Amino acid sequence: TLIHPNQVWPCNEIFSPTREEVEWSRKVIDAFGQKENEKKGVIVVEGRMVERLHFAMAQRTVAIAEQIREMESACV
Repeated sequence: TLIHPNQVWPCNEIFSPTREEVEWSRKVIDAFGQKENEKKGVIVVEGRMVERLHFAMAQRTVAIAEQIREMESACV
């Protein structure tokens, strides 16, 4: 819980997904979005096995990053 507005930026900095995490998450989302992968439970992305669980985690990671970016741009 944050009790002061000055705590928001440091917490976002510490707990935000990294650029690399967001980029990887977008690749996973894009891969599962391809027609041939729509119904698959497991696919390979850049040589790594990825499951539907990872797809859900990727969606959450991107959503968190976008929400933080929107909030930060609104505060400027």
